Amino acid sequence: MEGKELLRLLLEKRGLNANALADALRDRSLQSQIQRYLGGKTKNPRPDTLEPIAKFFGIGIEAFYQPLIAQEIAERLLLAPRTHQAEERTAPYGADRVASAPTPIRPKAGLRENILHLGKSLEVYDESARKAVASLLADLALHPENAALIANRITALLDAPGNGSQPKSTASP
Repeated sequence: MEGKELLRLLLEKRGLNANALADALRDRSLQSQIQRYLGGKTKNPRPDTLEPIAKFFGIGIEAFYQPLIAQEIAERLLLAPRTHQAEERTAPYGADRVASAPTPIRPKAGLRENILHLGKSLEVYDESARKAVASLLADLALHPENAALIANRITALLDAPGNGSQPKSTASP
């Protein structure tokens, strides 16, 4: 799901349009930007445009840039039906990674062990992916009730192709 479709669903759920959202955000200059985004004239709005919108709806800004995260949020908020792709994903996170990649965090392990395991798991990713995960973990610290959603966001981020989050090669020359 594209970010603009998620925004359309969020607006519909609250009974808002671009004008009403701009009014609610107390920033009339956002109205035309929201309209251009929803109309497809702006494909990739600047983060400073989408940040207040994301905060208003209580979601992370990455939902407007990452289709899998947008779909997950729409499904969680019951704005969209579960996708076939989501239902088919039965392999645990990291199962499609290179053989030497660490396994996912073990839910029954202690907090310290999970943190150490997460650190080891992130070693195979580049710096930009690790920074994105750090941002999501900061969201988790502020909103622990969203742990499942944030875990899904991290998984989607690290699984997404072409965003700089692919594991570094672990093969020896």
